[in-house]
Formats: sequence, structure tokens, C-alpha cells
Amino acid sequence: MRLDRGRTHSASHLLRHLALAASLGLVQVPLAQAQSHVPVCPADSACWSSKELAVFVRSVSSTSSGGWKHVNVSLRFFNRSAQATALAYVGRELVISDNRSHRSDNHGRTGGMPRFEKGQTQTNFRVEPGEHRDATIEFNVWTGQKELGDLFEVSMLVRELRQIGDTNRVEGGIEHAIVIPRLREGTYSIGAGAAAVSAPMPGATTSPAPLPPAAQAAAPVDPCKGVPLCAVDGPLRVEVVRIGSSTLMNEGQFTDPQLAVVSLKFKNLSEAPLQLTHKLGDSHLSDSGGNKYGEVAPPDPGKEGFLPFTMKDGSVSSDLVLGPGATRSASLIHILERASKLNLKDRFNYEIDLAEFNPQERKVSRDFTVKFNGVNGKLEITKRKSGFEKFKDQQAEDFEKFKNQ
Repeated sequence: MRLDRGRTHSASHLLRHLALAASLGLVQVPLAQAQSHVPVCPADSACWSSKELAVFVRSVSSTSSGGWKHVNVSLRFFNRSAQATALAYVGRELVISDNRSHRSDNHGRTGGMPRFEKGQTQTNFRVEPGEHRDATIEFNVWTGQKELGDLFEVSMLVRELRQIGDTNRVEGGIEHAIVIPRLREGTYSIGAGAAAVSAPMPGATTSPAPLPPAAQAAAPVDPCKGVPLCAVDGPLRVEVVRIGSSTLMNEGQFTDPQLAVVSLKFKNLSEAPLQLTHKLGDSHLSDSGGNKYGEVAPPDPGKEGFLPFTMKDGSVSSDLVLGPGATRSASLIHILERASKLNLKDRFNYEIDLAEFNPQERKVSRDFTVKFNGVNGKLEITKRKSGFEKFKDQQAEDFEKFKNQ
């Protein structure tokens, strides 16, 4: 059974009820039961664990942009305690180093888990007893003309958050100093030791770690049902339907742009309605040449068919509500400027941070992060003129008319 892809309905159903009661202060989930749902973290593996928390590396990948190397690390956090917990990264205590003496605490985006800041109100990275949440970190490493190493060590400081009385503010609680060494680029199997699919580490085993007896007896569940470009985070299943060309934006708004549309399909795996939104800019598209396509707002944000995003006033641009078991599709627009001067590729990596929106409280209640690598896309590369270029062309045309008068 693959614990990172699904659990039996009965076990999940029981845990949800126990976790709800625990969050209300009615009952605590037994510690042994909470820990039985967490994969084993063997020695010398791509993971770290304590009695309260376990952290597993899901994947490590990198792209290049000039002398910069961008290393993306995908993580899965398991709550091994008997109580629900909310987590956040601490300041600049996110560090990556490699076996060629490169070291960096210059991290770009952090998907899923927020950074801890004094007076912050975000508590949406909440993990119930025995459950897990996914997060990602992008490290920016300057190597200049040198090659990036092939072995990495990631260290971080993660803090548990506590709510201050009846306010929306939180304060820092227990801190976890996490260090995971000897990582290689590739995809890791949760609970399967240090073996990465694309780059096995010396002495690593590819056989799964022993599972608890209850897990061994249960039938495996695959929420994606064999669909290739599919990922699941909690109650949400996401499929990439298409990455292709788009002509929706005003051509004069950007300089020599290449536009791309990402079409996604969402399914609610839970028994409760789920309203989706995201923060504009939390959709990340890059091709195998290291070119990064930035997300832009659609020309008509309220139009059905576009993925909603959260506005400055706390509202959402449109409603995308999934009933229990329901499926909906939505698209996002990405842009790369000065595209005609770049070496564009047709294989893409895509990652998006989504959120559940609570319309009554007008705030985000929890986050979801999904990631896809090696997606084939077809973009028609066309030269589009910027407003300034069109202005110069018009001047030249007017000058020719003046000469011929």
C-alpha cells in the first residue's frame, strides 16, 4: 500500500471524525493511532523525524538561468502527535548546500507553508493527527560559470504556531531544527528509504519500509486511478489537461510576449463542498530550457472558465465550487516576454498553490500544492509587437507619407 497516495475509506473516515473532535477539545487522537499512519523513516533516508513531526522529501529538481541555479525541493510533513498542529518556516533559516561548496539561504517562493513573521495571522498550514500536508521551497543558488553539485543538504527551522486567545494573531511555539543530507535530483518514494527513482544513492534500497500490520492488510487506493498527469493533495485531485498557446492578452501590453494557457481539471474527493481560489502569481510554469512563464490575470477575471484568484479586499474574482465528488475545469494564463530571443522548449514543469476559500469568513482556510514534471506542451511561437514598437512603426509610416506628399 502506498500511504502517500491514499488510505482506506474507513481509516480516513475514522481519523477525520477523531481529528475534528480533537480540534474542538473533546478528545485526543490516541498517539499510537496517529503514528501508525506515518511511514517509517529509516536511517540514512531522505527524511527526518521526531516524536511530533516527520518530514519526507518527495522530489528534488533544478533549472538554470544564467549563473543562477534554481533548486526546487518538494516536502511532505506528517503530524506524529495526538493533536492538530499549524506550521510555518522561520525567517531565513532555510538553507541548501551542495558537495561543490555552494551554499544559499536565498529562497524564492515557498509553496504551501507560510513563513513565520511577528504578528502574522496565517494558520492555514494545519496538519491533523496522523495526516500530512505538502510544501515546496525554491532555492536560488549562484554558481556563476561553475556546475551545481550532485549531492545536496537541506536544513530548515520550522515552528509550531499557537493562536493568541480569541484573536486572529498567532505566536510561535515549539521549533524543529530539520536537516536532511545526501539528497540527489529525482523523485523519492515516501517511506521507501533513500532511493530516488532517477538517481539512486549508493547503498539505498528500493524496497518499501515495513508498514504497520493494519496498513499491510488494507487494500491500496489510487485516487488518480492511473491518470498520468494527476496529483492529489488532501481532498483535492488535480489533472493537467493541456499546456498550449493563448491569444487572450492585449498584444501591446507586453514586449515580444509568448503566451501560454494551462488548463486544469479539479475533482473534490471529500464529502463536503469545496470552493477553490489561489493567489495570483502562485501558478509557476517553466520549460526544460529554464525559461519561466509568469502568471498574469486574465482579461476578464470574472468570466467562467478561469481559475479564481483572491482579491485585495479578501473576496475572490469568481466562484469555483466543487460539490462532493464533483469535477470542474479552469484555466490560467502565463506569459514570457522577449520570447523571440530565447530558446523555448516544449516540455514543461508546472506547480500551483491552491487554497480553499471560506465565503462566510471571507478568508482562506487551508492550502493545497500540486506539482507536475515533464509535461508535453505545444506553443505556437509568434512575434508580437509591443506598444512602443507599434508606435515606431506608425512614425515610420507617417514619415513615408510625408515624403511622398
